[in-house]
Amino acid sequence: YFGANDKKIYALDAATGAKKWEFVTGGENWGDPTLAGNFVYAPSLDHKLYALDAATGAKKWEFDARGIIVTKPAVAQGVVYIAGLDKVYALDAASGAKKWEFTATNWVWSNPNVVGNVVYIGALDGRVYALDTISGAKKWEFKAGDAVRSMIVVDNGVAYFGSDDTKVYALDIETGKPKWTPRATGGRIVASPVVAEGVVYIPSHDHLLYALNAADGQVKWAVDTSSGKPATPAATK
Repeated sequence: YFGANDKKIYALDAATGAKKWEFVTGGENWGDPTLAGNFVYAPSLDHKLYALDAATGAKKWEFDARGIIVTKPAVAQGVVYIAGLDKVYALDAASGAKKWEFTATNWVWSNPNVVGNVVYIGALDGRVYALDTISGAKKWEFKAGDAVRSMIVVDNGVAYFGSDDTKVYALDIETGKPKWTPRATGGRIVASPVVAEGVVYIPSHDHLLYALNAADGQVKWAVDTSSGKPATPAATK
């Protein structure tokens, strides 16, 4: 399942690539769709989140976020979390009914991430928010030096993310306080980190992929990726 700039959402057969269905939206589709159960949740620049039948592409419901949606929806325990401009919404996954909304101080271009009873988001003014999934109440916020576009990744009680200020951050998820001094790279960081076996892997626009010690932020190694585009890495054992 994927969205395209031709204002369509596509479903392809994974084995053959044959098109199973397409759905027309009212704008380009930058954010990735999310498959959860029998639904595909597809965001669009037409300000709408579409809930589509995964088998047929039929529209189940739509929600107007009153602003462009560029992030991938998060789905957890029957609730869909999305961001539209400076708003974060929690919607009933089956009906699209709004459960709550939260207003950030700037646009939210960071994919929401739900861990336990908290949803984590980042905004273009550098603020990171931890919100209660039930009420939308703010548990804490943290201010980085510049825009936070990367998803906030949580591992072992620590939230990791990068910023346009070139730095990698690690915050205690209970307090929002830094666990270690932010680690500077040579370029802004847009892609999301991956954490595996005590190591944080994160690419920077300085064309290096960094491996940082998750406990203290020290650089273990950095690899030149100048022939490619900075993107979220994958890690295997």
